[in-house]
Amino acid sequence: MSECPKCSAPIEEGAETCPNCCKDLDTKPGNKPKIDIPSYVMKALKTYWPMLVAGVLFIVMQWGFPFIDWWKSWNKPNSYYSHGPLVPLIALFMVWANRKRLALVKIQPSWLGLALIIPSIFLYVFGRWTGSGNLCAITFLTFLIGGVLMFTGARMTRLLLFPMLYLVFMVPAPSTLLDTASSPVQRMSTTLAAKVLHYSGKIFSDSDDGWGIRQAGNLIYSPRLPAASGESEGVLRVEGECSGFRMLISLITFTAFFVYMLNTAWWKKVLLVGISLPLSLFVNGLRIAVIGYVGIWTDNAEKMFKFHDSWAMVFELVLSFAILFGIARLINAVDFGIPDPVVDPETAAKGESARQARVWSRPGLVVMLLFCVVVLTNFGIKPLEATAKGELDRANFPERFGTWESLDREIDTLTETELKTADMLSRVYINRAHDVESAAVLVQAARDTDAFHDPHSCIPGGGAAIEEDRVVTINFDKPRPFSVKASCLRIASPQTGDSSLLVYWYSTDGQTYPRTSQVRLVMRKAQLNDLQTIAKSWFGIGSAENAEASYATRQSYCYRFQAPTYYEDTNDALKRLTRFIREFVASSPQFE
Repeated sequence: MSECPKCSAPIEEGAETCPNCCKDLDTKPGNKPKIDIPSYVMKALKTYWPMLVAGVLFIVMQWGFPFIDWWKSWNKPNSYYSHGPLVPLIALFMVWANRKRLALVKIQPSWLGLALIIPSIFLYVFGRWTGSGNLCAITFLTFLIGGVLMFTGARMTRLLLFPMLYLVFMVPAPSTLLDTASSPVQRMSTTLAAKVLHYSGKIFSDSDDGWGIRQAGNLIYSPRLPAASGESEGVLRVEGECSGFRMLISLITFTAFFVYMLNTAWWKKVLLVGISLPLSLFVNGLRIAVIGYVGIWTDNAEKMFKFHDSWAMVFELVLSFAILFGIARLINAVDFGIPDPVVDPETAAKGESARQARVWSRPGLVVMLLFCVVVLTNFGIKPLEATAKGELDRANFPERFGTWESLDREIDTLTETELKTADMLSRVYINRAHDVESAAVLVQAARDTDAFHDPHSCIPGGGAAIEEDRVVTINFDKPRPFSVKASCLRIASPQTGDSSLLVYWYSTDGQTYPRTSQVRLVMRKAQLNDLQTIAKSWFGIGSAENAEASYATRQSYCYRFQAPTYYEDTNDALKRLTRFIREFVASSPQFE
């Protein structure tokens, strides 16, 4: 039995017309229908060109932001979303797999899509203006679903809904959310690896203590691991990129596609998706343990790191998919593919003409006009990052005070690029009375939330580890009585083994905040008020100059202080750093 070249409906041998779309088939018994590809493509373009135009506008209006930003995120070293470029291809495959079902659905454009597109325009304009990738990620999906709904109707949209929602797996989640979620996964993977090494050491080692494995946070110590010169123990550091969270995201992305294509009971699909989390933890813990085996058995740090950078990920991927496929076979979930639809002979007489006539419709025309409006706003409203840059008055921060003297540090190129809308001052202060005592100060002024990066993201990304994290209250008497709540992080450097203490807080509109997410929320609310004022001015209500003057003068600040711990416990190091902060604030006109 062959297929119709137009709608893919099954055709009996010798049939002269398709029972579904009534296409004439120039075929003889025993021969397959021939497809005139050029004419087929031209006819499709002629029929569906409104959808094609809307699709091009959809891509153009989001090309610079957020698409380019997503591409950069996918290609970052150790990115959580390195699988991102594959997601659209997988989504297209899912659409292609449904081609027979789609061929049987009548196109019935619906105005319901306006309920998604109209609010999305305002969200998108605000998101692009403020550089909020999260808002633009939401509008990416709502624009897409709303456009498909208006062009094709509810039945077609229902068939395409999962492939469209699947695209969320290529959208980078907020870095703060990723780092918060990855921390417990990192700790559990470390614990599992330490247990595996401990018990296997008791089996393969002659010593009663095995390999002397002990765990401290995200570090695994053992006298059998390759150690630095003069050290009695080697250390296996489980950094953020080794937490297993990246594998979890990739595994869920693949599993979602896998279960969608399975023709099996719903509870089996839920089981396979639900097993992704424990499976990724288990396999990642084994991967870390295998890296430890390489270090123990070779007593060579270079070979251990080489295995980590090459074969360890291959081991993890192969083992994960082998276990997943094995579980699928165990529960008899092996029927892979979208089942063929049942063809209703009564629909054959309706023909393809009804489908062609419905593609060009008033809802489709409105979609194109609305997308054109969004493209025009990209040119009419410049992002804040291009118009708003912070300004610091360096005279407000003393170069010397008490027994402290300072040296200005140059901001590195990467930081300047990432935080391009911030004005930054970086100094190192040395205590003349104790020349080994030092403290680094970084002050930032910005009007754009993207100028403030969360240390919880930057520090692990730079290869260091956060050993302690808490919020502390610092009281000041000079130059005026006030208090701040600040974040306090103890940071360990894997390269040197040294540790330092970082204390920081944010200030905006006379209020202080210890967390980056808090000050971003306050700044977003102020930006939303500015945008509302600008939008009202378009209709003759108020003046846009008020909003422009508001964000031109309104600034937020970040104050960061960092000092070595000198092998002190956190409380003693915090007392010493707090004394410096109080002296610095008392001598700075900025805080008067």
